[in-house]
Amino acid sequence: MKRALPVKTKDAETIALPLRAKRKFPSIPRIIPENIGLPRLHFYTIVVGVVSLGISFFIGIETLRLHSNIQMVKQELSQKATVMKELQYWEDVSLKHAGYRDAYLQIAVRAYILGDRVKAKENIQKSLALDPNFEAGIAFAKKIGE
Repeated sequence: MKRALPVKTKDAETIALPLRAKRKFPSIPRIIPENIGLPRLHFYTIVVGVVSLGISFFIGIETLRLHSNIQMVKQELSQKATVMKELQYWEDVSLKHAGYRDAYLQIAVRAYILGDRVKAKENIQKSLALDPNFEAGIAFAKKIGE
């Protein structure tokens, strides 16, 4: 006589299962359902990783560009400050030595570098008024369109 295990179904019927059925347990308990779509999950993980890497790379490149732009601006400001100091120096020289043509040329050059074309033209005219044959003055006057 075989032993059977009584089992109730949804309809409240009792059926007898062989005892061997009771011993069939899964060897590994299933925590993750079988139909989760692991290949799709791996695909999305890879896509998110690649996108994150791309964004990080872009941020890094932009940070380097920003840093180099800041360095260029600092350098330009430093050069502008140097030119302004030189301009002040040559203006002081021109006040002390009113007939010094090179001082007026240097003022004209520094003013031109700083973008003050009116001041550059005035000072090159003063320099050429002192010496009409001043070659450097004539060449600079041609350059600025005087």
